[in-house]
This record gives sequence, C-alpha cells and structure tokens, in this order.
Amino acid sequence: MHRLYFTFLLSAFYAAVGVFSTHDEQLLKETGARLPLLGFYLFIPWLVLLFHAHLLNQFLLPSCKLFEFDRALGSLPPEQEHTQRGLSFPLIFSYVIIGTHHSRPIRWVFRTAVIVTILVIPVALLLTIQWKFLPYHNTWITFDHQVVLSLDLLLLWFFWPRLSSRSGHWHLHRRWPMWGNLVLTFLLLLGIWNLLVPPGGGIVGIERWIGYQSWLDRIHRNLDLPERTLMRKDPPANLLFKACGDAEKEKWVREEAGEALDLSGRDLRYADLSKSKLWDADLRGAQLQHAILEETQLQGADMRPIDRAGVSRRTDLRHAQLQGANLKDTKLQEAQLQGADLREAAVYGTRFQDTELSLADLRGLHSLPIGWEGQRLG
Repeated sequence: MHRLYFTFLLSAFYAAVGVFSTHDEQLLKETGARLPLLGFYLFIPWLVLLFHAHLLNQFLLPSCKLFEFDRALGSLPPEQEHTQRGLSFPLIFSYVIIGTHHSRPIRWVFRTAVIVTILVIPVALLLTIQWKFLPYHNTWITFDHQVVLSLDLLLLWFFWPRLSSRSGHWHLHRRWPMWGNLVLTFLLLLGIWNLLVPPGGGIVGIERWIGYQSWLDRIHRNLDLPERTLMRKDPPANLLFKACGDAEKEKWVREEAGEALDLSGRDLRYADLSKSKLWDADLRGAQLQHAILEETQLQGADMRPIDRAGVSRRTDLRHAQLQGANLKDTKLQEAQLQGADLREAAVYGTRFQDTELSLADLRGLHSLPIGWEGQRLG
C-alpha cells in the first residue's frame, strides 16, 4: 500500500512536469520534448484516472478494518491504547482513522495531506491537462478530457463517503460538507463543459448556443506566438550562426536546410502569429478565421484547397488580420478572405484565382497579385 501510494504521487508529478512544460510552439508543431504530444494528451488522462481508481479501491479495503481496530483500541487501558495506536502501519491514511493519540494540529495535518494527495491532486492534474491543451483546438480530444475528469469526480463521490464511513457503506454524515461538495462539483462540471473549451464551445459548450465570447480568451485557449520563426525543423545551429545578422541569408538557410511546417487542415482560429515567420508553410484547408497575422511573413505559403476523405476544404481566412503581411508567392487560390484586413500587405506573385474577397480591406496593397481577375469582391 505504501509503495502504491508513493508510485501514484510520483506518476502524478511526472505527468504534471510534462503538462506544465508544454508551450504553444509545441502545440503548433505537434512535438513534445520527449513523448509524442497528441499521444501524451490523449492517453495520460486515462492512465491517471485508472491509477486513481485503483488507489481509491485499495484504500477502501483496509479502511473498514482500521475503523474496527479503532473501536477495539477504545476498550484498552489508556497506556496500552496509546502504544497500540503508535504501532499501526506507517501510512498517513491509517493515522487519519486511528491516530487520535496525536494532538489536534497533527491530526489536522494528516487529514489535509490525505485530502490534498487523494482528492485535490488528481482533479487538479486532469483540469490542468484540459486547460493546457486548449490552444490546440481539437474538439474531440477536449471532449475526451471532459469525460475523464467527469468520471474522476464520479469516482470520488463513489469512494470518499465510504472511506470516511465506519460501516464502509455510502453515507454522508455531515450536511454542510455534503452541500459544499455538491456545489463545488457542480461548479467544476460547469467549468469543464462550458468554459475550458475551444472557440465555438466544443461538443456541448455554452458558445454553441450564445455565440463566441471573447472574455473566455482570458483563460488562454488560443495560440499566442508573435515574433517567432516557426518551422517544423530548424537548420543546423552552425549555419544559422553564419547567417546571423543577415535577414535574407537567414531566410535562405532556413528554407534550404530547414523543414517548413505542415499545418494543413489545422484549426488556428484567433491565433496570434503577428510578425512571425511562416515561410513555405503548408496551410491548405487551415482554419484561420480572426487570426492575427499582422506583418507575418508568409512567403511561399500554400493556402490552396485540400482534399480529405473526398471532401474539398478551403483555407478559411475570414476576418483575419493581415495588415502588412508578406504574402509574396503565396498560393491563395479559392481561399476564403471575406472581411479580411489586407491593408499594406505585400502580394507580389500571390495567386488569387477564385479567391473570395467580399468586404476585404485591400487599401495600400503592394504590387499586383496574380489572377486578380478571378477573385470575388462581392
């Protein structure tokens, strides 16, 4: 039991390190420091849930015996009772039940430690996993996190009253803690299913019914990557060092020796990529509605339609902020740019065939794009 308890805490700590070390650039590139990013966020929550359920079940088995032992010790002489209580199995959970020979502050510390490690840490870890993954904008993986966290709360309601009951049966013997826990559980479920969701509300989020709520962006649910050089694989450090200080040479080195990002079909809505470099990125079929792309360097990016499962999907740039963006040689055929802000954008060599530009702001465009005659302006 002691080994299981320690292993659970160690595993939770390891998972927490992996979660807190995840940053937006890793989410964009789908690469983790040591483990495959998507696999980590898909399977780790279920492992935490199963491990937590096993731990609670193992604690339930001896809890009834500890309560019976506590009753039996009450019939012994005080000195012998004190000695016997000190000889119990050295597990903090045991002293919560039979450690009455300790002072009240010590018993309070024991109980707090048990509540934090058995109740708070697993829930907080699963909540953090869901929150940290939000900027990736994958509705189904977020739904997976919501289900796991809801099941874990259900597990606590199933096991904890039994662990606290002398009979081992499900029993709530204190009215106010019960109502307080019910309210806390309700608030957690409300946040899990309605607040910690990608833009649009996920599967059943509140935004599905009342529309996009910008105040929810305060919980950091969109990618925030301004002023970055974003490539799937950077070129060797020695080549970058030689090109340091020469913007054109650095661009050439990154294009020739590096590997561009494949963001085809990705959900990048509301992402802040302002002043970043996305040279030659594959953005076919990407969702970039309301993305901030001010002064972003998108030279050579591919934003043509993508065909997946027999369905053609166009790159969506509706209401994207592209002020001052460098779109040189970008392929924008059939892209959706309704309401986009293209003021002062550099569009030399940009291919606009069959692009939808209704309500787009085109003031101050630099150079004449290719295929201008085929675009839709209304």
